[in-house]
Amino acid sequence: MNKDTDKLELLNHSISITERQNIQISGITKIDSFDNEEFLLETSAGPLGIKGKDLEIIMFKKHSIISKKEEFITKYVNVLASKIKADIYITSLNSVEISNKEEVIGEKISDDLEKALLKASLVNKDEIKITKSLSIKEPFSTYFLRPNGDLSGIFIISFKENENKENDDLIKFSTAFLEEYFENA
Repeated sequence: MNKDTDKLELLNHSISITERQNIQISGITKIDSFDNEEFLLETSAGPLGIKGKDLEIIMFKKHSIISKKEEFITKYVNVLASKIKADIYITSLNSVEISNKEEVIGEKISDDLEKALLKASLVNKDEIKITKSLSIKEPFSTYFLRPNGDLSGIFIISFKENENKENDDLIKFSTAFLEEYFENA
């Protein structure tokens, strides 16, 4: 067992109950059994049992929201990267999912970046090791993506030139847009 990985998985586990009628659970890794009176689940935090009457599964999402690569968002990232003269990397909790640098798509994120996700902050502000083979240096910006309030990845912008303040509004819009996009994916 890897403590850092275990902690990372716990970040993706939450339970929300609304008016004792609806339960929303994230971090489910396996459904052991279910019927209309009991659900037995495995979550990233351990086993979970739910008892009640007339229980039903209404929606089940199996994969990370950000790992759903779509043509539209890839084109958006490519246009944005060209406009602000930067390289862009969007990670899930495990790997680089979307980038204008196709050679890194699918690569596992570095242990350093995984630890930063655990803490929800980046320790070394001068350099980030994104994957085993890719490090970037200043100037760059990072934004944690939290669609539906769940930490899902990082939006990293590595500027090819000194950061242009004129791009701030576009970057803020893009961050909000990406969160909204993945929230409704």
